[in-house]
Amino acid sequence: IFTAVTQLNIAGPEAVEDERQYAIVANHNLRAGKKAMEMSDFEAAYSYFDNGITFLRKKHWEEHYALSLEMFDLAAKCALANGDFISMMSAESLEKVLDILSRLGIELRGRESSVAVCVKETKDLLSTYTYDELLNIRRMTDSTMIMAMKFLSKLMVGMTEIMPKSAPHVSQQIIRLSLTHGMSHVSPLGFVHLGSYIAKLGDIRGGYKYVKLARSLLDKLGSRENAAGDISQAVLNIYFGYISVYYAGVKLQTTREKGDEVVKFMQERRVVTLLLPTQCIQNSVLKLIGIEEESKNVSTEEESTLATNKNVTTTHCFQKLYISFLFRLYDETKVNAEEFLDCIASSNWAMLIFAHSFQSFCIGLISFWVARSSRRDGEQWYEIGNKSKLALRKLAETSRWTFENKWYLLEAETKKHWPGAIGKCTSLFKFFDSIMNRCVDSSPADSLAIVNDVQSELARLSEDSIRNAEVRKRRVDEDDHSFGGAEPVQAGSSPDEVVKTLD
Repeated sequence: IFTAVTQLNIAGPEAVEDERQYAIVANHNLRAGKKAMEMSDFEAAYSYFDNGITFLRKKHWEEHYALSLEMFDLAAKCALANGDFISMMSAESLEKVLDILSRLGIELRGRESSVAVCVKETKDLLSTYTYDELLNIRRMTDSTMIMAMKFLSKLMVGMTEIMPKSAPHVSQQIIRLSLTHGMSHVSPLGFVHLGSYIAKLGDIRGGYKYVKLARSLLDKLGSRENAAGDISQAVLNIYFGYISVYYAGVKLQTTREKGDEVVKFMQERRVVTLLLPTQCIQNSVLKLIGIEEESKNVSTEEESTLATNKNVTTTHCFQKLYISFLFRLYDETKVNAEEFLDCIASSNWAMLIFAHSFQSFCIGLISFWVARSSRRDGEQWYEIGNKSKLALRKLAETSRWTFENKWYLLEAETKKHWPGAIGKCTSLFKFFDSIMNRCVDSSPADSLAIVNDVQSELARLSEDSIRNAEVRKRRVDEDDHSFGGAEPVQAGSSPDEVVKTLD
C-alpha cells in the first residue's frame, strides 16, 4: 500500500480526472498513514495524512465529514509525536482547527475579551456547582464532543503562542463542554488553566482550588491519554526544568551542561519558539562564567519568530534586561528595561504566573535602581517600581510564604528612593530589621545580595542622620513619628546600634 499511495501522491491532485477519485485517494492516504502509525513511523504517517488532505476538495466538510475529521486529527497527533511545532503552531494550522471546531458548533473566532472578564464568566458558570458535584459529573460519551475536546487540547498550546487573547476562551470552552456533556481526559486541562489565570489576577488561593480539582479529576479519569506521546508537554517540561535550574542558583558549569542538552533537544525537534529563549538563557550563563559567546547567524525562521511571536520576544527582552542588571550596566539596563516594558505593554498577557511574579519582582528592583541613578526621569522609574511593589503585595496577600519576602525587599527599595531619606531613617531601620527577621534564611543568593545592598545604604543613612540630627528631628515630627525618650545616637554607631537606640 505504501508504494501505491506514494505513486499517487507524486502525481498529485492535478492528475485526478474524475471528481469521485479525490476522496478515494484521500482514503488510501488515510489507510497508509494509519499503517505507518502502527509501525511507529510517525514521520511517514504525517506525510500520508498531509498528502491526503491536499486531495480533499472545497466542500469536503459537508460531503466527507468523517474522513476530513479523522485525517486532520491524526495529522495533528503525528505532528506532535514528531515534535513538529512549526506545523502545529502556525496561524494556518490554527485556522484549520478553528474551522473544524466551528463545524462542530464551537465558535472561538472573535472572542478576545480581557482575561479578567473571561475568568469572571467562567467562575459564574461554575458558581452553582460544589467541589464534589464537579468531581462526580458523569463521563463524556458523545463521540463528536470527545473529538472536539481533543482539538481544543491541541489548540491550547498554539493559541497561547499565536492568539493569546483567545487562549482563556479555550479553557472556558473545555469547562463548558465538560459541564454540559460530561468530563473527559481533556477536562483537567481546562480547570488547571483557569486556576493559573485566577492566580495571575492575584487570587492564588482561589486558583489553587481549581488546580486541586484538576489533579483530582486526573486521578479519577486517568491520565494515560494525556501522557502518551505528548511531545509538546515533554518539551515544555524540559524547558521549565532548565529555567528552574538557572534561577535556583545551581553551579554555573552544571547549568551550562544542562543548557547544552536542552538546546540540542530543541534544535533536533525544531522547536524554535522555545529554542530562542533557551539560547538566550544559555548565553547569560556563559557571561556569568566569563565566556563571551561568538555571535551566530540567525535563521530566517528565528527572525520571523522574534518578529511575530510576542511571548518569545518578551522572554528574549527580559533575559537581556536581567543579565545587564546583574552586571550593573546602567545604560544597557535602562535601554533593555524600556524595550521590555514596551513588550509587556503590547503583549497579550499570556505568561504563566511564576514568570509574571518573578518578572514583576525584577522590574521593581531594576526600576528603583535606575530611579536612584537617573537625573532626568527618576520619578517615572520610581512609579514603575512602585507598581511592581503593589503587584507583589497583592500576591503576598494570598500566598505569604512565596511572595512576602520579595514584597518587603521592594518596600525597602521604595524607602531608599525617598528624597530626604534621613527623615525616614527610623522607620527604615525598623523595616529593614523586619526584612532580616523574615527572609534572610529563606532567600536565594541574589536576594541576599540585595539585602547586603540595603544594609550598605542603611550604614550611609545612619551617618547622614548623625550629621543632620536637627533635620532628622524636624522631618520625623512632620511625619508624626516620635522617638519618645530615646537616647541620642552616638557618632560611629553601627546600623544595628542605631536600630537598637531608635527602638
